Amino acid sequence: MKKLKFFSACAAAAALVCTCFSVNAANTFTEIEGFAFDIRDGGAVIHEYNGSNTEVTVPGKLLGAPVSGIADSAFFGDETLSSLDLSAANSLGFIGSSAFYGCTSLSEVNIPDSVTQIGFGAFQSCTGLRTLALGSGLTEIEAQTFYNCDSLAFAEIPSNITEIGAYAFGGCDSLTAVIIPDSVVSIDKKAFYGSGQLTVYCRSGSYAHAFAEENGVPYILTDQMPKGDIDGDGFVNICDVTMLQMHLAEITKLSGFDRLAADIDGDGVVMIEDATALQMYLSEYDTVYPIGARG
Repeated sequence: MKKLKFFSACAAAAALVCTCFSVNAANTFTEIEGFAFDIRDGGAVIHEYNGSNTEVTVPGKLLGAPVSGIADSAFFGDETLSSLDLSAANSLGFIGSSAFYGCTSLSEVNIPDSVTQIGFGAFQSCTGLRTLALGSGLTEIEAQTFYNCDSLAFAEIPSNITEIGAYAFGGCDSLTAVIIPDSVVSIDKKAFYGSGQLTVYCRSGSYAHAFAEENGVPYILTDQMPKGDIDGDGFVNICDVTMLQMHLAEITKLSGFDRLAADIDGDGVVMIEDATALQMYLSEYDTVYPIGARG
């Protein structure tokens, strides 16, 4: 249920812009097209959405100020929110605690690279969430961020993340696979509590490898997986080389298991050396890399 607010229409453009007064009289927000916000340090911070759209696009600017944040509980309990587009908000720096708590119809979340902080429980109990893409600006996944996201089956942790907090992916009943990079050096013992079907994908000797062994979590070592079949068709051929080259040219982006298959030398990153090794393999040069069957 949305928080109760009282509205006072602006004389000039009552249909589009109005001044909102929260229950706490100290907070006064401006509203444009359903977004209640204030401006601080030159950026617009969204505090609530009062519009009727179920598919919401967060704008890049409000009153000329770049949208810099989504405040605590801004969309709390909005069960009608089915789509969230943050692509225009390229100055978005933070998403507050419980910002999307209980948005049960939200099925996909793509966090822009500009976001450097996501607060406690920001997407907790988004039970319809199936697809998750985290941006490169994050360094930590805080406690309970995705707790009780029942429909989430797969998550890839970006290579800039260093910490995963308590219950960050706890209670995710459908979660079967999480790719954890070498950059992660701290995982709370209860980070995946209640996600009983989980398999961790990580490199040999990494912190995630030790975590999985110490806590009895099933794991697969990515540097020991067959390489080269990037498109997943069961063969290694020129199509896989093309996909790898397009990724390196930033035309498309490999993620998940496709990216793991493209990491030919198993060092945790996809570089030009991987493309060279794959091309040499297909040209029948000798290679020491663990590549799968040639197509």
